[in-house]
Amino acid sequence: MREMLAEWIAANRAWSLGGACGTLAEARESVARERMDVVVLDVELPDGRGLELLDSLATDGAPAVVLMTAHEQPWLLRDAAKTAALGIVMKGAPLADLRRAIEHAARGEASYCRRTSELMRSWTMRGSPHERLTPREVEVLRLIVAGDTSRSVAEKLGIAEKTAQNHRANLMEKLEIHDVPGLVRYAIAHGLTDALR
Repeated sequence: MREMLAEWIAANRAWSLGGACGTLAEARESVARERMDVVVLDVELPDGRGLELLDSLATDGAPAVVLMTAHEQPWLLRDAAKTAALGIVMKGAPLADLRRAIEHAARGEASYCRRTSELMRSWTMRGSPHERLTPREVEVLRLIVAGDTSRSVAEKLGIAEKTAQNHRANLMEKLEIHDVPGLVRYAIAHGLTDALR
């Protein structure tokens, strides 16, 4: 996808491609070396989160940033919206949405793709997802984040493994997160790891 976007950007006569990086380390070097007006940054990179680079770019004269992500968790998008990024575009969005976000960012204006806007609106209307968890689901979340399997969760809580699996499925459904790394990121982002110990 990176190569396709690089070709697409390079083909636009109004733009000049400064570089195409595959890791956070490469991106840091490229931004430090090249003069850029806009950086299109993936939220998740193989060696770290793109938001780490974004934090270091929050200085006068830094390039504007458009974030790209495949994650549709509204809480993650909401947290991304709190950063200095001027645009957030889903990876499955039309290229016209990305073009608009880049053009707006170059002018210092914010722009979200349609899907990002829908997800953030949905999150705002429903409030914080973890507020809908039952006390038992909170216990299960704490143990999952600590690295426990459904079997060890069941043993520690004195419940059947099937019941632990049901609690796990229910909390994932309520949080709209369907993988363990996503649950860990959510818990860390919302300060739940300390609160749930």
